[in-house]
Amino acid sequence: KIVLGTFSRSSTLKSIIRKVLDAVGQSPVPLTVLCSQSSPGEEGELMANDIAGAECLSDIAFLERIDSGKIHLVLIGADCITPREIANKVGTRNLADACRGAGVPVYCCADRSKLWDDDY
Repeated sequence: KIVLGTFSRSSTLKSIIRKVLDAVGQSPVPLTVLCSQSSPGEEGELMANDIAGAECLSDIAFLERIDSGKIHLVLIGADCITPREIANKVGTRNLADACRGAGVPVYCCADRSKLWDDDY
């Protein structure tokens, strides 16, 4: 079983995850999607409602699952991507640091409109 985690809400991520779930539906390896509540704002609850079968966890429970190795991969969106950094929702840096400490890969998924050729 593979557990995919998400943070906040992103139309690009939603599209990618739906396509992955469709492809995995024909695979013997089950995929579970867990969405962090993403406080403040609780966009993760909306994301979980957007994706059939996804579950929303509190931010603390989500981080505990990362620390215990129960989430295998985290996907995040981006508000913008500059040559030096990714800007996203408050809490993304803490999440990325927790993933790094637990050895969980984090991938940023965004469309080209999020790419900036200079810093803010």
